[in-house]
Amino acid sequence: MSMKKTVVGLPDFRFRSHVLRDMTKDPYELDSDSLKFGVIASLTGSLATFGRSMYFGIELAAQEINNAGGVNRQKIELIRKDDKLNTGVATQSAHELVNEGVVGVIGSLASSMTLAVANNVTIAANVPLISGASTSPVISELVDNNTVWRTVTSDAFQGKFLAEKVKAAGASQASVIYVDNAYGKGLAARFEEVFTSLGGTVLAKVGYTEGKSKDFGTEVTQILNGLSAGDAVMIFGYEIDSAAITTEIAAHTKPELTYWGCDGNYSPSFLKNANIDVARKMRGSAAQSSSGPNYMHFVEGFEGEVQELPTQYTENVYDALYLMALAMAQVRTNTSQAIIDNLIDVSKDNGNDTVINAGEFAKAVDLLNAGQAINYEGASGNVNFTAEGDVVANFTLWKVNSDGSGFETVE
Repeated sequence: MSMKKTVVGLPDFRFRSHVLRDMTKDPYELDSDSLKFGVIASLTGSLATFGRSMYFGIELAAQEINNAGGVNRQKIELIRKDDKLNTGVATQSAHELVNEGVVGVIGSLASSMTLAVANNVTIAANVPLISGASTSPVISELVDNNTVWRTVTSDAFQGKFLAEKVKAAGASQASVIYVDNAYGKGLAARFEEVFTSLGGTVLAKVGYTEGKSKDFGTEVTQILNGLSAGDAVMIFGYEIDSAAITTEIAAHTKPELTYWGCDGNYSPSFLKNANIDVARKMRGSAAQSSSGPNYMHFVEGFEGEVQELPTQYTENVYDALYLMALAMAQVRTNTSQAIIDNLIDVSKDNGNDTVINAGEFAKAVDLLNAGQAINYEGASGNVNFTAEGDVVANFTLWKVNSDGSGFETVE
């Protein structure tokens, strides 16, 4: 991956900030004004299931932080925007959030939305943006003055993981159908790069317009053409569009193929709408969350508030808000620049830092006030940022169970 390019004159964010903390204030006495964060998520459209869960995950983090005394005496206020899976709407939403005075933005889901928000609004406004779901490798290469971050792994890793698994399963040929945006194109390109390097052949790569949710007959005919028994069909889309693709595949006469998905269709909504005969033959990838106490703390809190289990990515955005809050708490300054300067510092073990687990914001504040260094390890894992603003995680290989009602972990 390319290194992010930083404007000359900005501080080296790999080193601990030496801004003095104001020790005269009691961090548990809340001020009357609120500290505003923006949330941009797809609450309508083909990613709505993810978006709804994502927003509740951020609300849970805000509630825990506020119950612990807020950030430097200020209560977190979330301002929610629905990007409707439309780059123009996403850009307008970001403008509105910046005008409302947010210190940071969490979002969005689709990489195309996050790139639109970053390139059109937040980079120029010097407002930090953290996505917990956007996986396009292009995000790592932004000239962003260290304002764009993510708590989810790049598709540079997911595409490689899938290519290796498909080849190991015995497929020598594959065809790819993908949503034609930054996410789908990046994942398809990385898969092809690695699969061909392993001796495989990609017969066809067929894109479709973002937001399309039906009538995939032409695209499916193209990807099935020339495939033989044992070859692979790669479906790189979201929950509703991918489900419609499986329905179209089922309507075609075809040899016995293998079917593979990705994190974008690792969702109950996909299974609810997919053709069961195709879906239950599928395997796919998803970034692996920690299954330890931090993740369980998050799941139990989420289920207690929402009465349902969180979808994928929800733990990642929960961590994003915690990290922003901790970055400001470290220097007792509630500004966008304080977040930018200290995100790496509070997420990385510098040798003798005290681990802060999910839900331990009050403990973190006490340690910071005592001049001690911290290392946040969250619901999604250790969340150690690289210089590009990325994190690296393991991947899960999943399969759909025999009755098509759920997912099982293969490895």
